[in-house]
Amino acid sequence: MPGDLSITGREFPNGVAPAKQSDVFLKNDLPELRQKLRIDLDHVEASAQVRERGAENVKRRSISHGGTYGAVVLGVTLVLSSPVAADDPQVRTKAAPIPVRMDPDKLAGVALPPSEPFIAPEDVLEGSHRPRGEILYQGEQLVMEIYEDNAATYAISAPYPVDEYVLVLSGKLILTDSRGTEHEYVQGDSLMVPKGFTGIWKMLGNYRELISVDRTAYEQAFGPLPNAEINDRSGR
Repeated sequence: MPGDLSITGREFPNGVAPAKQSDVFLKNDLPELRQKLRIDLDHVEASAQVRERGAENVKRRSISHGGTYGAVVLGVTLVLSSPVAADDPQVRTKAAPIPVRMDPDKLAGVALPPSEPFIAPEDVLEGSHRPRGEILYQGEQLVMEIYEDNAATYAISAPYPVDEYVLVLSGKLILTDSRGTEHEYVQGDSLMVPKGFTGIWKMLGNYRELISVDRTAYEQAFGPLPNAEINDRSGR
């Protein structure tokens, strides 16, 4: 019919279809939805601005902290590398020990300084007691000493005060123990003279030996060692 609208077989007067329930709801609530949408958009924009400002602040703090950290590291490096810091015991760290070469001239008996006699005259049975020698190394636990003497024989009447390692470098050593047994050692031989040993100590030729003794035992028997720097010899 003229003036009527037909949709899917249905005819509506005046061509106006009755409004759907959803259409009515949308029409009635549209202003409120627009307002709510505007508020939500404003909230999103504000949140984005807050996040942007937060990111910028984090970046600034990172740059600031990074610059401060770099300045601190640079300052500490310059302080530690400065001559004043190197001489400051509180700044300087203790260097690790390095290997120490035994002085080859001393081992060969070159220019060994004389030392005080330690054998009582009544215990010298033969020859002359003219000791020479020098400490080649003194560590926290060990003492290395070179000892040289003229050909001589003397009695060890008092018990030997330390356990002593001996490497014969020159001449010949003959030890007679308390049971009367002789023990001979020539150049290149090594031995231990045990603490408490008694007997006869006989040296032939230009006798020279390298001695090693525990430091604590050495100082208890022979007195404190000097604090001289004798361990600075590096390899040649």
